Amino acid sequence: MIKDSITHFLRRVLALALVLAFAGCRSAPNTACVQSTTPTNSVEQITHATNNQSLVATLGFSANGQSMLIGYTDGEFVEVELANRSVMRSLKLTQLTPGLTRLSENRNLLITAGDNGIKAWDTATGDVLHESKEKTKIYLNDIALSNDGNWLIEGTNGLNIYSPTENKGRSGYGISIIGYSLSPRAVAFNSTGTRVIYALQEMNLDTHKVRGKIRMLNWDGRVLEGAYRFELGEIKFPFERVTDQVPLRLTIDPSDQWVAARTLSAIELDTFALSQHATLNIPSTSFGSLAFNPPSTLLAVGIQQGLRVYSVPDLNEVLDQNGPEASAIAFSPDGCLLAWGDVEGTVHIINAPKP
Repeated sequence: MIKDSITHFLRRVLALALVLAFAGCRSAPNTACVQSTTPTNSVEQITHATNNQSLVATLGFSANGQSMLIGYTDGEFVEVELANRSVMRSLKLTQLTPGLTRLSENRNLLITAGDNGIKAWDTATGDVLHESKEKTKIYLNDIALSNDGNWLIEGTNGLNIYSPTENKGRSGYGISIIGYSLSPRAVAFNSTGTRVIYALQEMNLDTHKVRGKIRMLNWDGRVLEGAYRFELGEIKFPFERVTDQVPLRLTIDPSDQWVAARTLSAIELDTFALSQHATLNIPSTSFGSLAFNPPSTLLAVGIQQGLRVYSVPDLNEVLDQNGPEASAIAFSPDGCLLAWGDVEGTVHIINAPKP
């Protein structure tokens, strides 16, 4: 149910605290952004006001960059207009799990996963469009949603790709991964939904040494009822990278050139052509949150001590924002603003730093 009353909303959900104003680049194109060279001095905070601390599970800017959508682990999902801090909508959903909550690019669809299966929500009404009754928390490692919202990937003991809004069960395209202790840990779509990338945890049963492996497959959007591709023996993949640590999260940049992997204590950056590779050891993370900016010149990464931003492709540090760990990260569509939510339920919004 949508609560239109701002007073009621503030009492139950948010206390908006303006620390310092933006530098005025809310709707300007990226080349005209008024970007702060010291963005830590220009921070706006949106604080979740409930009796119990609630983590930020997901967040994103609206398509026009004029509002912020925020989902909290206690199930509150809200949209706040940035210009006047007014509440546009407030929904009470199910509990949200950091790392297992996804917003579609147009912000009309929210995917949640947890003990009671996977649900697809209409963010305008709070209606459940699709629900998988299967218990997923025990074996579900990651989910990814295509930008158009038409396809969802589940990373379990294999990969399942299906429509999250059609109530036809989980018919679609599946990959059952059979190998030497292989288990998918992270999944992602590219911006056009034509590539699927996934990370495996690979363990040598003799030495008990664990490493990661990142693979890419092309995806043409076909729906094959009950059809599975079995990976048996040696297979040639268009893209495959071995990592020392197991990736927790993956992302592909908007230009469809770079693949970034967040492991427990490092960043791995690659081109799809495998022509460039960079690795950087950084502080550890609990959630593995990371995001490219729209021009693909910055990579924002959550760490246990806050948030860091690095230039692409050299991974030079351009921002170190100390504070509670970032559990969700988003850039505005024009790349002017950077927002992150933390483990204390606060959303921080700053002018995106220069590369």
